[in-house]
Amino acid sequence: MISLLTWFHVLVSLVGIAAGVLVVFGFLVRRSSPQGIAVFLATTTATSATGYLFPVTRFLPSHAVGIVSLLVLAATV
Repeated sequence: MISLLTWFHVLVSLVGIAAGVLVVFGFLVRRSSPQGIAVFLATTTATSATGYLFPVTRFLPSHAVGIVSLLVLAATV
């Protein structure tokens, strides 16, 4: 059975991907939306942060990617 954390993590990830697509499209047509960018940054941060809540026994490559992602997001915000 899939846990509530997994559902939340996946849902936030999918919203972040959709927001990212919309932000890129906005940049391409030169009509960027501050609200869309905020949603993208918030959901991407939530995705990276919730990844650390899963039970693991050792440091994985996904943890390294999450650290880099959070550092880049912090600098961007």
